[in-house]
Amino acid sequence: KSLHKRTLCWHSNTMSYRGEQVVNLYALLEIQYDAAAKEIRKAYRKMSLKWHPDKNPNNKEFASQKFDEITKAYEVLTDEKQKKEYDAKLQVAREREAKWEAANAEIRSMREKLEKRERDADNNRLKKRRKTEEDEISKKNKERIKEMMKEIELEEAEKEIRRASTFSTTRSASGLSKESGTIKVKWRKGDKHTKESLSAIFERYGTIASLTMKQRAATITYYKRRSAEDCLLK
Repeated sequence: KSLHKRTLCWHSNTMSYRGEQVVNLYALLEIQYDAAAKEIRKAYRKMSLKWHPDKNPNNKEFASQKFDEITKAYEVLTDEKQKKEYDAKLQVAREREAKWEAANAEIRSMREKLEKRERDADNNRLKKRRKTEEDEISKKNKERIKEMMKEIELEEAEKEIRRASTFSTTRSASGLSKESGTIKVKWRKGDKHTKESLSAIFERYGTIASLTMKQRAATITYYKRRSAEDCLLK
């Protein structure tokens, strides 16, 4: 039988040599590459007993094949000339296998790095999309809060106006046109107002020409009489 077996399988019992798969005789006998003659004989006896067809009645065909391979391995490794030739071929095959393993390891490493970069890129795109969505939601929330604050301010302004106890219009004060209007405002005891708070409340009806305060009352003069009238109608 030939020492070389053409096969598509790649495992510890075969190695590539010039396009062929070299059977690893040492692996068949389960010994190290530098095993001495005594170790080779001992291993052969052990393996031949294990795979002898008579010891494997339920699997004679496979056992017979293994027994023949073990016998051929023993013959080669115990013949000095054949062993020398075989060891030279096996060494080349081992070096070739080592190179392939190194190349495959590098390819695996490159593939893993590429896959990691792709995963990182996908994660970054996902994070950016999420951030964009969160920013959009935050922007809408801020706008909504701003609208709600305006509504609250308007409601508070209307409440302040309703708290005022009396309103009246008079003729225009000195220096103002006949179209100007004045209202007088009083508020209940306990309410506190300043010129700034009153201006914020009443400027919504028109431009204020003057605002004077005295205790719990104020006189507000608009440049336009219509502004005063609008204030009284609200």
